[in-house]
Amino acid sequence: MKAIVIPSHGGAEVLELRDLPVPQPGIGEVRLRIRAAALNHLDLWVRRGHPGLKIPLPFIPGSDMAGQIQTLGAGVEGWALGDEVVVFPATFCGACEPCRAGRQNLCRQFRIFGENRPGGMAEEVVVPAACLFPKPSSLSWEEAAAFPLSWLTSWHMLNDKVSHRPGDWVLIQAAVEGLAEFRVYPNPWRVSGPGAEGGSGLVFAGLPRGSTIRLHAMDGQLLETLEEHEGSGAVRWLGQDHQGNALPSGVYLYSVAAPDGSRVQGRLALIR
Repeated sequence: MKAIVIPSHGGAEVLELRDLPVPQPGIGEVRLRIRAAALNHLDLWVRRGHPGLKIPLPFIPGSDMAGQIQTLGAGVEGWALGDEVVVFPATFCGACEPCRAGRQNLCRQFRIFGENRPGGMAEEVVVPAACLFPKPSSLSWEEAAAFPLSWLTSWHMLNDKVSHRPGDWVLIQAAVEGLAEFRVYPNPWRVSGPGAEGGSGLVFAGLPRGSTIRLHAMDGQLLETLEEHEGSGAVRWLGQDHQGNALPSGVYLYSVAAPDGSRVQGRLALIR
């Protein structure tokens, strides 16, 4: 089979296309025919070399992939040859305390494809059957391969790091590539992500004319006051304080006051 290989760390010039033996699945594993693989910023770190990250060279990169099952290893049930699947980009033991608590990323055996074990930049890849999910028929191969690691990063940030709640407003600052597809629309006033023009920011939409938005740090310090005074029903905020300084990633407090006295408040996660 052919595969993209990193023989040594460096720039894009170190990448090589090589002929390698076809891998064979072990117990509980399957061999996939890769139909699409996506690039992630992690691939740049792996190629360049990252302090503290020991990668056995030569190495096949690629964390995000989708394909069809070619061979079933011993003990694999529930899957058939030809099944179209998306690959969960990491492996873990499933038995330790973090795994049982749903914090698999803290497992001592946690490994990411394309970082700690061979990735998807190859014609054929062996993965544990436990990492497979059916590919939705509504997604193309390219779409299916593009979302796993980038969307899981968003999910981890929102659910594990921030522990957001219904009603919270979330700003995805300068979201591009995979993150650009991840948006949150709470009620009664909505937040939308980047526009088609590629800009970034948070849009408070559906506001009554004359509404006032105040943004505070978690210690109560007032950072910015925004007003809807043009009757457009929307106010755009670019993640800056009243002096134009970009705010760092973190959790902030917001309150929206309408002229009729109605008020909404909550937390906002700013992710850069």
